[in-house]
Amino acid sequence: GLCVGRGLKQRQAMVQVKPAMKLWRLALGLVMQHAGSEKLCLGQLTMQGTGAPGYVLGGPGTVAGDTLNLPHSSGFNIMSRCAPTWVPQDFFQFKVLEKTLSFTVDLSKVGCGCNLAVYMIKEPAKDPAGQPSMGTCQDSSPYYCDANKVCGQWCPEMDIMEANIKAFQSTPHACDAPTGIGHYNNCDRSGCGKTTKDIPNSYGPGVSFQIDTTRPFDVQTVWQGNNMLTKLVQGAHTVVLDHSSCGAALAGMHAAMSSGMSLRITYWGDSPETMAWLDQPPCKAEACSGANAGPARISNIRVTPPMGPPSLPPLPLPPVPPIQPPAEPYDCEVGRINWEAEWPAAKKVWCCGHSGVGCISTPVGTQAPAPGPSGPSGIAFLHKYGFLIFLIVLLCLASVAVAILWPRIWKNRGAAFELMQGRRTSRGRSLHLQRGDRVAVRNSFNGAGLWWGQERLPRGVAGVVEDVDGNGTAVITFSDRLGKFSVPQTDYEHLEVQQAATAVKTQTGIAVVALAVACTLLALILSWQHSASQSQPMAAPTAVPAPLPAPASVPVAMPAAMPAAMPAASAAGCCSWDGVHCGDTTPWCKASQANCEENCKGRWKLIQ
Repeated sequence: GLCVGRGLKQRQAMVQVKPAMKLWRLALGLVMQHAGSEKLCLGQLTMQGTGAPGYVLGGPGTVAGDTLNLPHSSGFNIMSRCAPTWVPQDFFQFKVLEKTLSFTVDLSKVGCGCNLAVYMIKEPAKDPAGQPSMGTCQDSSPYYCDANKVCGQWCPEMDIMEANIKAFQSTPHACDAPTGIGHYNNCDRSGCGKTTKDIPNSYGPGVSFQIDTTRPFDVQTVWQGNNMLTKLVQGAHTVVLDHSSCGAALAGMHAAMSSGMSLRITYWGDSPETMAWLDQPPCKAEACSGANAGPARISNIRVTPPMGPPSLPPLPLPPVPPIQPPAEPYDCEVGRINWEAEWPAAKKVWCCGHSGVGCISTPVGTQAPAPGPSGPSGIAFLHKYGFLIFLIVLLCLASVAVAILWPRIWKNRGAAFELMQGRRTSRGRSLHLQRGDRVAVRNSFNGAGLWWGQERLPRGVAGVVEDVDGNGTAVITFSDRLGKFSVPQTDYEHLEVQQAATAVKTQTGIAVVALAVACTLLALILSWQHSASQSQPMAAPTAVPAPLPAPASVPVAMPAAMPAAMPAASAAGCCSWDGVHCGDTTPWCKASQANCEENCKGRWKLIQ
């Protein structure tokens, strides 16, 4: 009972101290980023299985290939692009549910009292309206959030590694379900931590430990179902931290990990008290300073299997029911709605003679009835005149495009074609810049940056003119992460125009006009082909096809409604439906008027 009570008190103390320590971590590990914001992006970090490289924002530190070198008091985020400032849409989202996130770490010089942390958070944070929120750390780490409400914002946190040379801990922190637009209101501050301190001789400096922290080792974190396994691998030795007992702490992370979480890497620590929850014991009261706070290295970040949309298993095919033989030779009610396409010829003859359905042949010497007085329907009108309407609409659109764009093309034709063909070079103080022009530095000069002071603009760097005021001062955004500069007209002599906005607009106008003309020609061709096909007359049948014999096992019975005096097949009567009434010309059609009106629907029916 004494041991349990002591452990509970230590846990409660850790819960109270850890939020303050994380705030201290941000204050020390992130504030320096604002001071060196002109080098906020350290460069591209090669990663495997992520679908794209990442870019490291933060500092201080260096990036080389797949390796991140970290000094003490540093903090970094993995982003999707290299930008001079924090952009909420740029946080690289790691979707590692049902996957393994691995990396190699060298913390041989990260002593007691220090903490080298690799963790994921649901960043950028969202405010109650569901919009990205900068929080209270706008000058150091905007959009930051975690499970201890650092920077005033809650979000799920997955501590993959919090470690130094003598202790290693991993802790998932779930949150209450977010609102429908992604805002979190409360999280589990303490989390469900697992530590190497509970596994004797598993982790520490020297060959007597399974993981010798004086040498690099791999950290492999596997998320499967509602379980999390943290594996420390070094050669033939493996130490496993099993989170299967965490239950709800892991289940609550499922939604956040499915949609993606941002990766955060920090190296922090100060007095012995700030890190006692992590490393005492086995550490004594040691401060994170001097030789204890040497450099660290994270490398070879990889996700297996690679991130991407999950492959769905093929859907099982429904069982095919066996074909049941009909109780009678043919059931003329089955498939009656679409009998022309679905019935075989034998069934059409059978049902034509027994039920008056399925009779599609035209007798010799007969002609199709003229259309009724009601005129063509709306569908027939569209079928007949649709291409004409389409042609008229295209011609109107082409006329509008030409009327709007051609005057502009004609007005700027000379300058535009000269610039496009490279026959004229625009440079010097007489240069006239306008918004959208693409320029390049021909002679290096000192420019006035809008985000920071004077900076040398090297020769050859390209830029785009964003605005020009009435005094001729241009705001130009230069590439190579130089940012925006205010360039007065006196410095135009150092610039040359590579492509004028007039040339771009002229090219666009020509493309639109050409597209309109091409669409018009295509419409004319299709309309001509449609008219030619409509003008060809339909040939009437010249002979009556002989009916197929009925099945031998069943005698053919004539319908009861058929009159006794039925004409021969060669002079068989017929009836037609024109939408109003039947065209009855023979005794058979008169006797079958009801059947004709119900089933004929404008088609000729041969009576056998």
